[in-house]
Amino acid sequence: MKKSNLGVSVGFIGALAYLAAFVNSFVGLLLIVGYVLLREENIWLRKNVLKAMVLYIGFLLLGIAVRLIPNFFSLLNTFLSIFRFNFVSAVFTGIFGTLMKLLSYCAKLLYLALGVMALTQRTIAFAPLDNFIDKLVNLEN
Repeated sequence: MKKSNLGVSVGFIGALAYLAAFVNSFVGLLLIVGYVLLREENIWLRKNVLKAMVLYIGFLLLGIAVRLIPNFFSLLNTFLSIFRFNFVSAVFTGIFGTLMKLLSYCAKLLYLALGVMALTQRTIAFAPLDNFIDKLVNLEN
């Protein structure tokens, strides 16, 4: 296995990036990504730490969007109560709370799978995400 400038395998550093995402450590993930982009030359490692960061930010933004939907229904319910029309927003809150838990579990499973695969310098291919990361690090020929 290829070694990093720190003397550990590049797979281990990639797994650390996914571990930081798994435990919701934005600062830890940011430090790992910053180190790799500034000091490491290994293309596989660069792509994988960026994949960890992009997935982390993507799940974060998706979670924010899902959390905003019940607030929208609550606002709509408040507005419609002026006209004495109410609908049950608690049902929507429960549904979206369950959806948030499901989203969180899926993200954790994905980070775990990618972290374990990173130890052997493998990854799960997501074509649109991989193409975006290739453009991000200027790897296209």
